[in-house]
Amino acid sequence: MKLDWDPVDFPVHFPTFLHTLLPHLRGLRFESVFVADTGVTLVLTTTRRTAHCPLCARRSRRVHSRYQRTLADLPWAGRSAVLHVQVRRFFCRNDSVRALSLPSDCRSWLRRAPDAHAPNTRCCSISPVPWAVKREHDWPQAWSTHESRNVAAADRASPAAAVGTPRVLGVDDWSQRRGHTYGTILVDADQRRPIELLQDRTAATLASWLETHPSIEVVTRDRSTAYAEGAARGAPQAVQVADRFHVIDDLGEAVEQVLDRHRSVLRELTLPSRTETIGAVDPAAAGTSGSRSTREQRQLRQRRALRIDRYERLQVLKGQGWTIGAMARELGISRRTIERWNRIDGFPERKPRRDSGSPLAPYADYLSQRWDQGCHKGLQLWRDVCAQGYNGPRSAIWPVLHRLRQGLTPIGEIDLSARRRLVHRPLSPRRMASVWLRRATDRTEAEQRVLRQLLELCPDTRLAFGLTERFLQLVRERQANVLDVWLEDAAAAGLPEFRSFATGLQRDKAAIVAAVSLPYSNGQTEGLITKLKLLKRSMYGRASFELLRRRVLLAA
Repeated sequence: MKLDWDPVDFPVHFPTFLHTLLPHLRGLRFESVFVADTGVTLVLTTTRRTAHCPLCARRSRRVHSRYQRTLADLPWAGRSAVLHVQVRRFFCRNDSVRALSLPSDCRSWLRRAPDAHAPNTRCCSISPVPWAVKREHDWPQAWSTHESRNVAAADRASPAAAVGTPRVLGVDDWSQRRGHTYGTILVDADQRRPIELLQDRTAATLASWLETHPSIEVVTRDRSTAYAEGAARGAPQAVQVADRFHVIDDLGEAVEQVLDRHRSVLRELTLPSRTETIGAVDPAAAGTSGSRSTREQRQLRQRRALRIDRYERLQVLKGQGWTIGAMARELGISRRTIERWNRIDGFPERKPRRDSGSPLAPYADYLSQRWDQGCHKGLQLWRDVCAQGYNGPRSAIWPVLHRLRQGLTPIGEIDLSARRRLVHRPLSPRRMASVWLRRATDRTEAEQRVLRQLLELCPDTRLAFGLTERFLQLVRERQANVLDVWLEDAAAAGLPEFRSFATGLQRDKAAIVAAVSLPYSNGQTEGLITKLKLLKRSMYGRASFELLRRRVLLAA
């Protein structure tokens, strides 16, 4: 073995002194010590001539091979300590099972000396040696695959954290493989730390864990029926609290479905007039604008004709009593599209495309002035326009420079008019739903104006908006006593979306009442899921569930 460090001479009795100082390394013979400014390296050799098989415990003398192990020890006076151990591998007489000649504490998978896993007995911090060396030499602080394995092995060797006796338990799911495999995280809400990871999100798994922890008094969760069933079976004494964020989110979905039936009204309110529409295309006469090529116009007309044909066939099949699944297979479209088309009055026109324009359009006059003054360099033009308040991408300056060199205006005519005259942004049902869920004091004047126009044109939206405002008020002001009245009014309002939302609340009424009346929420659990994602991504998805579980619990 060749090292860049110089060996240090030591007296004959020095190894005996080291055995006294480092009793956890008994059974190893000291060959040499190398000292440098950044650390100490000890070269050791095993002294045993036999080894016991770890499976059958039989003694073996037959040597298979020799190799070197590298272990990290606690730092010595602030210097990192590395052990290079020459070990032998033996054959087992039973079935050729290999055993090592390391001491019993130095198991084959360890990457640190046994004492390095113990509590801090030398007033030194415990740190993997490769990381410490890189920090001393100011090397790039990125772990290699070998170093990542060292840390993973250390985490496996670390004792598991004690679960304790939680009083308030947070439950939520996390994705092992998004869209395919999910697990469950359990969080102690009082101590704000994870206490367990479960490999699935079924009611049976949660119930079996809760049965072993009878001290739990409160369980916070989302609207999942599996978690509701598992908490009821495993901890019947606990109060279940539905997360208020998820309740409001479900309300937003109901509002969005109501608004989705009135897309035509939203389009009339939000689309600019014909004189303001620059670069937009009329869906009924797709492609008549001069900004599109003949080929694009033909493709738009063909696509719209195909959608009209499918919509007309859908109405015929619907009148004949076909199911949604059968219509989806017959027309070649998804069930979700069919459900959306059924909620909308009339043919569902697509949103017109619009040209957002160049971000440098407000500075067109200034750019022309600087060009006339003799500034013909792109970077200098970009610096000058940034001094005027521009904070967009630098790449936008190159099309401007190209036009100026050709003697044209810095910004195209369509971009300028679109930037100056497109005042209103088209509203989608999702965006309008977010306006509904906002407080009245947080809405802008334009949003208040559009909201008043919508409520005047659609009676259904007036009824839905009133129910939404009442529900948000009872949640924000914690008025649990008026929940029953609201559920009755929502069920009798004649809106299928709100009737379905009220039915779901009625099934989970006890948890909804607790969410409105108690201060608990699932916010702590959501935050720790974000931390879990960070740990999972740092492992690049190569580790097992058990290692991820240990890292999450030890990182708390």
